[in-house]
Amino acid sequence: METLAKIVLPSRAQIGTPCPMMSSTRFVVAIHILVAIQVQEGKPIPSEVIADSVNSHASVVRRILMSLNKAKITKARLGSGGGAVLARPASDISLLDIYDAVEGETTFSIHRDGPNTACMIGRNILAALDPHLNRAQAAFRGELAAVKLDDVARDVLERGKISGGLFQRL
Repeated sequence: METLAKIVLPSRAQIGTPCPMMSSTRFVVAIHILVAIQVQEGKPIPSEVIADSVNSHASVVRRILMSLNKAKITKARLGSGGGAVLARPASDISLLDIYDAVEGETTFSIHRDGPNTACMIGRNILAALDPHLNRAQAAFRGELAAVKLDDVARDVLERGKISGGLFQRL
């Protein structure tokens, strides 16, 4: 009789480290950061100010900005009055560009060590899931590619007006 693959609990060293199958906030936080930069209309914005809007620590913002800088989405202006600015127009930055910069190009992760091939399910699960996950990933990436940062920034500003909330430039 075949048995399901054993459940392996994380070691003490692995606890608290990001797991590929865990949900990440980097993508949404990166969009938040970029909208804050966009509404500054080219004026550099320090990571500490962005962190206040994100409600996070400036080191988290700087870590995400490093990924965005590497992808040529943002750039840093150094010195007094320095901070982050967009490296290109917001209308040229898609949500897919942002996702790939902070999360990578893979939407779904498979087993870290591969499934147990001695198990009937383990031998066949990836082949059974592959076409479905590929279609879902293509749809996900297509939707993100269609939306520009400028669209999101405009929507945020419009919602701020509708809700009657006080919009304060950072």
